[in-house]
Amino acid sequence: MLPKRTKITGVSASCCLGSNIDEIITKLYRKERGQTFNHRFKKWTKSPLGEMNFESFGLDKPSESACDKSVNHIISHWIEDLQEQTRLFDRYQPSEIGLIIGSTTYGIEETFKSYNTSKDNPSIFNFASKMMQTGKLIEEIASRFPIEGFSTAVSTACSSGAIAIGEAYLAVKSGMLKACIAGGFDLLNTVTICGFDSLQVLDNDLCNPFHKNRNGINLAEGGAVIVIEADENGHEPIGHIVGYGVSSEGYHPTHPEPNGKGMEFTMKMALDNSSYKSSDVRFINAHGTGTIPNDKAERLSIDNMFENIPYYTTKQYTGHCLAGAGALEAVLTLKALDDQNLHTEILKEKKMSINSDKPVALSNSFGFGGSNASLLLTSSKGFNE
Repeated sequence: MLPKRTKITGVSASCCLGSNIDEIITKLYRKERGQTFNHRFKKWTKSPLGEMNFESFGLDKPSESACDKSVNHIISHWIEDLQEQTRLFDRYQPSEIGLIIGSTTYGIEETFKSYNTSKDNPSIFNFASKMMQTGKLIEEIASRFPIEGFSTAVSTACSSGAIAIGEAYLAVKSGMLKACIAGGFDLLNTVTICGFDSLQVLDNDLCNPFHKNRNGINLAEGGAVIVIEADENGHEPIGHIVGYGVSSEGYHPTHPEPNGKGMEFTMKMALDNSSYKSSDVRFINAHGTGTIPNDKAERLSIDNMFENIPYYTTKQYTGHCLAGAGALEAVLTLKALDDQNLHTEILKEKKMSINSDKPVALSNSFGFGGSNASLLLTSSKGFNE
């Protein structure tokens, strides 16, 4: 069987800039920053964080005992939105639809709270082993919808959402599934915030990725999900994944290989698995966390592969959404491919220009432990495979 062409037919996203993609794009145009110093974790960190608007989902701000319920509720809301956009569940059998979601924090807060209150009870370890399995999230979400095809969870640090989308792309392209919902999402919690703080990588001011005075990360919550379908099916595309690179360099538990070789390998893989060349790439939505070693390694990898390529990071505005970052940034990259003015506005400060004749863009996600992913995306207008 020949490999199938795929298409993206629906997107849904939320972060500190907005509860839907239109709100997010509007604030990106205005170069608004979603991070705030007045957040629910003020007693834990001085760093600004990117909080979502939970009221827009009919939720209170999640307590330690309600984080996972909030994750389930928000992802379910996104999938309902995808159904409205695509009528996915009306067009396919449940066995033809899959679900792949990336998350790194699911179960952590509730497990630690339960452990601290019940640590003398041996049954707590059985509870913890279940709650800290990201697969439980997939099981609960899939059971709410007619989703019975191949489904799995991804937990590869900050590349989780991008890898979830890449693996969904391969599953549809291979014919394993006719359609797949994929993406990533994380909520902030005290364990994650204290963990990053212990690494001394949180910026106590608004983050400034790729700037000479960069000083670390602004953590945030949010993410996105998309629908990927086989291209021969009827629904109109809003874009395409045309290449996917993934690698694990294993250089260090938290630092990337200093010269960016693992990152470079991943971007090259995405291009090699497509019909496009490096000269076709219009811009790169970089991982760009704001830490000195990560930004330096990524800049070196980009310079080694491309000549005068425009690049930026949307984390300056959204904060770093952890497992949700790669999915959210893939959606924003797709939107920027369709909207010349969006990335022109973002790039003004970098004094870079965009060649609008180039058809594709890269979205990079590079996580702890050298878990790297690159998605090569094109708008429906630029698709020529």
